[in-house]
Order: sequence, then C-alpha cells, then structure tokens
Amino acid sequence: MVLRKIDDFLFSVINGKKNFFDQVYTKDFSSNDALAYLLENEGDSYLGEFAKNYKRLQDNEMTSEEAVGLADKGSAEFSFLVSSAIIEELLEGDIQDGISYAKAAIDSGCFMAAYELSFYYRDRDNDLARQYANLAIEHEIFDGYFTLATIEEDDEKALEYLEKGANLGSGYCNGLLGKCYWFGVNVERDYNKAIEYFSIADYLGNTAYTDLYVNALLAQERYEDARNIALENAQESDNPSMWGLVCEANYFLDYAPEDTFSLASQLLDNGVKEMHRILGFMCFDGFGTKVDYISAISHLRNAIEFYKNDENIDYTDLINNLNTLIEKAYMNMGLCRYCGGSFQGLLSKKCSNCGRKKDY
Repeated sequence: MVLRKIDDFLFSVINGKKNFFDQVYTKDFSSNDALAYLLENEGDSYLGEFAKNYKRLQDNEMTSEEAVGLADKGSAEFSFLVSSAIIEELLEGDIQDGISYAKAAIDSGCFMAAYELSFYYRDRDNDLARQYANLAIEHEIFDGYFTLATIEEDDEKALEYLEKGANLGSGYCNGLLGKCYWFGVNVERDYNKAIEYFSIADYLGNTAYTDLYVNALLAQERYEDARNIALENAQESDNPSMWGLVCEANYFLDYAPEDTFSLASQLLDNGVKEMHRILGFMCFDGFGTKVDYISAISHLRNAIEFYKNDENIDYTDLINNLNTLIEKAYMNMGLCRYCGGSFQGLLSKKCSNCGRKKDY
C-alpha cells in the first residue's frame, strides 16, 4: 500500500501539482515513468533526493535507520513515507514510532497520513479509525470512505460510503464496489458493473483488485483484454498468480500452447496451486501437450480440493463444472462416468466398481 501511495505522489509531481499528496492522481504517466523523469531531471534537488530514496525503498535497499533519519529531517513527505513503511511492516520499527511519524506528517500538512492511520486503527479502535478517515476526507483524501465503509455495521450505509468514495475517485472504493458486484455482496450480482468498477480502480492505480478484474474479464470471455491487463501486471510485479492468469487467457486464445503449458507447469512446481485447473484443461484438450485424460483428471481433482478448502468464497458452480469435465474425460476413455471404473458384460454393461449401468 505504501508504494501505491508514493505512486500517487509521483503522479502528482509529474503533473506539476503543488500539494503533492493531497491531489487526486492521474495515470498520464506510470509511476515508473514518473520516477525515471525525477531521477533524470531533478538531480540533487529535494524531489530528486526523494525519488532516489523511493527507488531504494522500492528495491529493498533502504534500512529502517536510514529511513528514520530522513523522517527526522522534518519533511512531511518523508515522515509519511516512514510511517507507512513501519505501519505496513515494509521497514523494521516500533509501531508507536510509525504512528508518531504519521501524526507529524499530518501536523505538517500531509493528510495521506490521516488515511494511513484510519486504515491502521480499523478493528483496533474504530472510533479513532473514523476520526482519521473523516480528517482525510475533509482534506480530499477520498480513500477515507473506504475505511468508513469497512468499519460500518449497517450494510446500506457501508454501500453508500463506497459509492460516494468511488464517485469522488477513490481507487479502493471502486475496487471494493467491483468486488461486491462480482460476488453479489449486499447488491445484486452484476458482472458488467463489477468490470466497470474494477477498470476504474485499475485506471486509478489500485492493483489490489487486479486479479478479480482479470477473472471478471475471463468470465465475460473478454480474453484479449484479460491477457493484456494480466501480462502488464505480471511483468511489473512478477506476481506468480498473475502469470497464472496470463496462462489462462493464453489457453482461451489458443496462444503459444507449448510455452504456456511449460509456464503453467513451472508455476505449479513453484506452489501456485490454482494452476491445477488450467493444466487440467490443457491436458484434456491437448493444449501444448498431448491429450492425456489421466493427467487431466488428476489435475482437476486437485483443483477441486484446492477450491473446497477456500472458506471465503463459494466455488460451488466452478467445482460442478470441473466434476462435469472429469465425467467427460472418463467417458472419452470408455469408463464409468461416475467413478472411472471399467464396464463388464456383453449386452447390459455395468461398472465393475460401482455397479451402475453404462448410460452413454
């Protein structure tokens, strides 16, 4: 989160804003473009020094001692950077020191730190979370509505906060609204609205919901869009799960079968269990490999177990679809669709394992 907020700062700088942290950011440039611009053009100026230190933090080359030393210079921006890094455990440090730096940043006029504290105090002290969220909103840091929504017990009021924040340009509110419409939480399920809100969140630079955004595009068979977004994110973040979504899009697009199968296999070997499902599809269809129903069934069964163990999301429809594909694999091998047993008998064939009659 801290890097995303510093991205806000970079976007603002590159667009010539005076009050860097308290302006709505744009994506006329990527954060990397903005960083490159500052490093090339600002030299040893304050902004140049900030860019250099941001790059060091991004590359995990800054120690907590160095970061605290920068904050102790009294800069609101550096105080915010250090407070965020400590609170979000990107840098080692006492949490109370992180809170103190956040308060110092607020006192110096950096109200992104108010949102940082509102987020930190969620479920720890909701009264304080609400206080800091409202302070952030008062100074046009509209992610504060995200905090208000996530601590609100009244579902209708929480939805109002999200909608208000989304309309005012909060990436987090747009992302969470997209999630609500994707899963049908407190709203009627609507894939098109989910994609709309996810796309706005993505445009605003919030990558927290990119995986859901890509999955929504895949569900709507917008495979090219899904691949483009997943590939861009995967190349920037090297997130294994995002590379997995690239593989899924490639499969549906019939793009680079052998390379995609190899990448999917490598991701599974590296612990990305979601790849069982897509590898099951590939083995079933002979995508990038020979048709192999035995391997397909094995992958699909592992995928079902993976999704069954996720208590946060209802995967009933997906699991049913995977079971249907397993049945088809058994039938393609001339086996019992229900258990995979072989048939016996000349006229009335029955499964030697479960006793069911052959019905296909």
